[in-house]
Amino acid sequence: MVREDENLYVTSEKIQGLENTKVADLMSGESWYWGIIAGIFNDHDRKAISKLALLNRDGEDRLISKFNRHGIYTVRPTYRYATETLVDNVEYQVSREWLKMWSLKIPQRVKVFLWRAMRGVLPTRIPLQDRGVPCTYCCPFCETNY
Repeated sequence: MVREDENLYVTSEKIQGLENTKVADLMSGESWYWGIIAGIFNDHDRKAISKLALLNRDGEDRLISKFNRHGIYTVRPTYRYATETLVDNVEYQVSREWLKMWSLKIPQRVKVFLWRAMRGVLPTRIPLQDRGVPCTYCCPFCETNY
């Protein structure tokens, strides 16, 4: 199954000496230099390029981000996109109701403790043992094995 966002990446092999080629080098006004493009890109990428609308711009190339409403790249929305769509993180997702805990009028350290306890990330003996940390199986209070 092909994911929709896989079409966003160039699949052609890099050509030595052309690593610094810019999009502006592949176009003239409102048309592409198809001779150059044919020599650089495979069929898949050429088809994707043919679907792009060209605008006549006299400015420099610049980086933009589709994850920010102003087109400016920032880490937070890009990270959010990656964790929500590219990584299987169902076990780490938190319901909206749980997020209300952060607005409670209790000390921050209590909120952090509750959050860590509910997510199962407190460094107690069993989670530490699950991660390969050698810990005793004895109860710290009565010193019997559990």
